[in-house]
Amino acid sequence: MLQEAYNEASSSMVIHSILDVSSLAKIINGDRSYSFTYPCGFTIMPGQNSGDEDAGCVVSVGFLTIATEEIVANTLVSDVERGIYLLLLQISRMS
Repeated sequence: MLQEAYNEASSSMVIHSILDVSSLAKIINGDRSYSFTYPCGFTIMPGQNSGDEDAGCVVSVGFLTIATEEIVANTLVSDVERGIYLLLLQISRMS
């Protein structure tokens, strides 16, 4: 997984992209012709405070996917389940 995080006073952002081992090996060896990086991420922004009450926060989540017949034919259910697991793991770590 490639990941970048950014923090400032008004928000925090985490952007990541999941890569399989063979794609990562190709990128490391300089072959970028087969690299598919589809970024996903989330932003955490403070909620609006009304008086003394804790306002909580607002979480915004974004995904980018491209589905062609070839990609769909070669995608395993376990790959999708792994992606969902990693997303839920990241969300659970925020609390």
